[in-house]
Amino acid sequence: MARLNFPASPTDGQSYASDSGGTYVWDSDKTKWSRAVGPAYATLTGTQTLTNKTLTSPTINITSDAKGDIYYRDSDGNFTRLAIGSTDQVLKVSSGLPSWGAGGASTGKAIAMAIVFG
Repeated sequence: MARLNFPASPTDGQSYASDSGGTYVWDSDKTKWSRAVGPAYATLTGTQTLTNKTLTSPTINITSDAKGDIYYRDSDGNFTRLAIGSTDQVLKVSSGLPSWGAGGASTGKAIAMAIVFG
């Protein structure tokens, strides 16, 4: 594991880039270094909005984040989770929104052909 050699007397907001690519920022109020994402960092709790910000390698946890989930905007524009469907269900659209349902009957036609060599 690489050792981090932080500056001995940092100033508030001073950043430190480690050899491993991590970036840290000194917080004078908390008297500690905090891992940062990009040149600045933000911690969001509750409902907050980021405007005109670039996120570098963000980790975004949305509700359950279960395997196979699909996210979409509902009719009010809210980000909504649709849990994975069951085996043999297909993704359908109902009233303009995605939903899982039974697969319909095939509309393809089978063609039988015999070749006779004489």
